[in-house]
Order: sequence, then structure tokens, then C-alpha cells
Amino acid sequence: MNYRQDKYGNKLSALGFGCMRFPMKAGRTDMAETEKEILYAVENGCGICIFICSKNYSVLLRPSIIPSITA
Repeated sequence: MNYRQDKYGNKLSALGFGCMRFPMKAGRTDMAETEKEILYAVENGCGICIFICSKNYSVLLRPSIIPSITA
């Protein structure tokens, strides 16, 4: 795992989870599969410290779902 130190001395993972291409089903984001992917990354020590989201990625998936999945 690669880490970087921010200006405050915090050790942060250099790895982010890109949220551009989640599985699709019937032309929409497959929420069940998306949830599995996100939870796997969080629960299995993959070192994810940031979810990279953008409104421009998809009108079918909003960044606001990430906290509801990981809560």
C-alpha cells in the first residue's frame, strides 16, 4: 500500500475508488452490485480513503449514495 502524508502529518492512502463505471442493469446503475463492490473495498482493507465522484460521471448515480451504502 502506498501512503502519502498531508500537510498536517496525517498518513493517507494514495488509492481512491473511482465511481465512474459501476455495473449497469437495464440502462441504470445496478445498485445491488454497486453496493457489493463498495462494501468489499471498505471491509476488506483495500486502503480506500476517498471515493472519487462527480455529477458528470453519470446522471444515474449520485455521489450521495456512497454514505448510505457505507453507513
